[in-house]
Amino acid sequence: LVELRRIVLGEATDLETHSPAERRVQSFLEQLPNLCAERWTLNDMSRRCGVQRTHLNSIFHRLTGSTPMNYLTRIRLERAKALLSETDMTITDIAYECGIGSSQYFANVFRQATGLTPTEYRRHATAITSEELKHYRSIGFRSEQEERRRVAAFSNEEH
Repeated sequence: LVELRRIVLGEATDLETHSPAERRVQSFLEQLPNLCAERWTLNDMSRRCGVQRTHLNSIFHRLTGSTPMNYLTRIRLERAKALLSETDMTITDIAYECGIGSSQYFANVFRQATGLTPTEYRRHATAITSEELKHYRSIGFRSEQEERRRVAAFSNEEH
């Protein structure tokens, strides 16, 4: 939704127009789902991207609509949802796999974000049939350029 908002308001930029620092942060964002198990601090992220912490915050906000740590939490929770619905790993193992050192803290953060405990989420997610899951996974995502064209076409239709 944040990205769609940026596109509609004309705030979105193509990757080619990003500054070198923005490209490094974008590259980091693309790698982050595979690195979410690591114990990240804002200092670690800024070092990894080669930018100052305050600059990292502003770039993250521009690219994702959130702070680095909030974005990391969202990535971790998405990973946790996948592990809860696709594996029989324990809640504690999932917490560690997602970079959260305490299963109790994980359960609290998860419940705040989803309204369900991890166990309730697993129970609900496994109630989805494999055919439904296959359908949801097959839904494609549009590129930024495709979305811009759709928004422009929609805007032109209204006038």
